[in-house]
Amino acid sequence: MSPRAGLVALLLAACGPEDAWVADDALSLAAAPEEDPVLEAGLEQSLDAAGPSVAAPYQWPLQPFDRQHPVRGFLNDPRCPGGYDGTPTSFHFGIDVAGADGTPVFAVEAGTLVVEAKEVLSVISDRGGRTFSYWHILPAGLKSRSHVERGQRLGTIAPGWGHVHLAEVRGGQYLNPLRKGAITPFFDYGAPKVRALEARAGTGTLPLIAVRGTIDLVVDAQDATPVRVEDPRWAGKPVTPALIRYRVLRGATELVPLTTAVDFRTAKLPRERFKLVFAPGTDQNHADDPGRYWFWLRRGWDTSSLAPGELTVEVTASDIRGNTSTRAFSLTVAR
Repeated sequence: MSPRAGLVALLLAACGPEDAWVADDALSLAAAPEEDPVLEAGLEQSLDAAGPSVAAPYQWPLQPFDRQHPVRGFLNDPRCPGGYDGTPTSFHFGIDVAGADGTPVFAVEAGTLVVEAKEVLSVISDRGGRTFSYWHILPAGLKSRSHVERGQRLGTIAPGWGHVHLAEVRGGQYLNPLRKGAITPFFDYGAPKVRALEARAGTGTLPLIAVRGTIDLVVDAQDATPVRVEDPRWAGKPVTPALIRYRVLRGATELVPLTTAVDFRTAKLPRERFKLVFAPGTDQNHADDPGRYWFWLRRGWDTSSLAPGELTVEVTASDIRGNTSTRAFSLTVAR
């Protein structure tokens, strides 16, 4: 077994069908910059510059190939089966395409097959520049280093999983399969919901009508899967928005300009950033128990430098196709 296959096998040994997680990526990651997450405008330009061999769209791994399937897990959804303060914590490194156990899984592109572990296959694309990995499948007896065609059967969804995890890797970095120009067709419907805003100080929560001193602003936001998941254990569970931005106003005067707090549109973030993106109170989806996603907006904000009075915090959440909702919250700085 290769070192990489051994690592994948070790990771799988720690996984269960309900709480799938990855303690570390099987492939090395390029860390996103601390204050500048990889944006579509940046990485997508580099993909386009590399030519159509890298940027070309690809089909779904389940039949029919030309129809959108339910996706119950998005890139960068939180993975924290032991809770926010437990271990391990990580960002989801692909998408979970829902399907019944035993459903056939097919190659989204032609390439060289690599059997990584018992229920993990990778296909190094003939187009060059990227690799697709398929998790939670029973292989169809194919040999490592054999060639597979686009649409060739790779195996079936393994018992207990109810989905195939599809990951796209380029240059050691996991890309978002739902971005434009990737998996096709994919449509998103309706905007994410901004559900709540909290002002926190330490481990406590302050009333928004009277904040003072140094505070953190956190927001509860979530999106819905575009196509309903049929499995009742996972139906109606939330996924993360692709983009969250905010600004702070006093009347018509902008005190804090429009600022990006979260950007999941293009690439997976390094696991070290988990608690810089997600705030306490965050939990992942479990069977029959929906997750909740709290995001940091602004940390260590010293409000003592502000004149007392009412402010407006506008929070905007968008999905991968740009459907957007904005919610305004009143926040009062006390004397």
